[in-house]
Amino acid sequence: MSHQRSIKSRVLFARRWTVVAAGLVLVLAACANGEEPPAAVEEPAPPVEEPAEETPAEEAVAEEPAVDGPVDGPVDGPVGEDCSAQGAQIDIPTLTDLPAEVIAMRDFLIDAALRCDEQLLFTAIEESDLFTYSFGGGDDAIGYWWDLEDAGEEPFLRLVQVLATTPAIADGGGVVVWPQVTTGRSENTTAEAWAELTWLTDAEIAAHQGETGYLDWRAGISTDGQWRFFVRGD
Repeated sequence: MSHQRSIKSRVLFARRWTVVAAGLVLVLAACANGEEPPAAVEEPAPPVEEPAEETPAEEAVAEEPAVDGPVDGPVDGPVGEDCSAQGAQIDIPTLTDLPAEVIAMRDFLIDAALRCDEQLLFTAIEESDLFTYSFGGGDDAIGYWWDLEDAGEEPFLRLVQVLATTPAIADGGGVVVWPQVTTGRSENTTAEAWAELTWLTDAEIAAHQGETGYLDWRAGISTDGQWRFFVRGD
């Protein structure tokens, strides 16, 4: 484009001087004959090239950052339907003497229950090779817990309360259980261990201290971090 403009400018320059030279010849000839010099003929101004219209830049559109994967750490406020665990003020002790996978799953379940997030609980169940929520069969743990909630029971709150107690390794190893009285072993059934069951009355605790042992809400997580059960009864 610049090369073509240069050639065009040279042509216009040559034409302009040809006209000027011709005018000078006429003027000199008229003066020699005693005539009035002809009026100067104005050369039309060369067309001015307008600069090419620039295409306006497209307005930048602010895009929301994509979120990859789950958000780390607890999220403030419930994300699901109201449940018994919503707004519960429970002291959650920090665990350090268990496998990291167990601790991660335990904290995950507590966070999900406190937020009434059934999708997170469902995900934990789906990722488990074997999960038990009832001894009566069925394949809808979430629906079962919501039915209990509607009946005035509090499975979501119980999950948090259970996982806030002291854990123990089940007989045979491989699974960590809450509360520790679940094992039935003497070291796990002290007065302090029974006192952790704050959701039970003294009469209910006394009943569980009989021959059958503890049969109320209890949870288990395998040592590789899979949720194995959250159940009650026998």
